[in-house]
Amino acid sequence: MTNLAEQRAMPHAATRRSRRFSIIWIVPLVAVAIGAGSLGTRCRKKGRQSKSRSRAGKDCRPANRS
Repeated sequence: MTNLAEQRAMPHAATRRSRRFSIIWIVPLVAVAIGAGSLGTRCRKKGRQSKSRSRAGKDCRPANRS
């Protein structure tokens, strides 16, 4: 184990943080943009829809008209 004097004498590497945008992030961002565009196009084409379900409604049948 090293003593305190030896620890102080050991050199430390200088590090610096890079805040630059990494090019590797372009691929996921493009994929998200394509997915969002595709979803938006699909929703616009389909339009608003409403569905109503009722448990009592499944036993309903049209009246016999003779």
